Amino acid sequence: MMRDWSAGDERNPIHTDPEVARKAGLAAPIAGGPHVLAFLQEMLMERLGAEALSHGSHFDVRWVSPVQDGGTVVTRAAVTVADARAVVLDLKMECDGRTAMIGTATIPLQS
Repeated sequence: MMRDWSAGDERNPIHTDPEVARKAGLAAPIAGGPHVLAFLQEMLMERLGAEALSHGSHFDVRWVSPVQDGGTVVTRAAVTVADARAVVLDLKMECDGRTAMIGTATIPLQS
C-alpha cells in the first residue's frame, strides 16, 4: 500500500525500501504523514458520511511515532465540542499499541 501511495515518488525511500529504512534505524518502511492522516480521515468519512470533510474541515495533528509497514493501525475519535456551527473531535491513532498520531479535527456543520 505504501508503494502505491508514493506513486513512484522515490524522494524519500524510507517509505518504500526496506533496506533504506533499516539503514535509517527503522525496523521497516514507514508510512508518510499524509498517508497516516488519510487513515483517520477515512474512518471519519465512514462514520460521518463521505461529505463530512468536504466543507472546510480543519485538522491539527502531531505525529508521535512511526507507522511501520505491516503494523496494525487503530483510529479513534471522540467528540469534545458540538454546537450549531461545528463538531470538534479529539483524534488518536495507534500502531501496534503505540500512539502514532494525536490531534483535533473541526468539522463545520452546514445550516
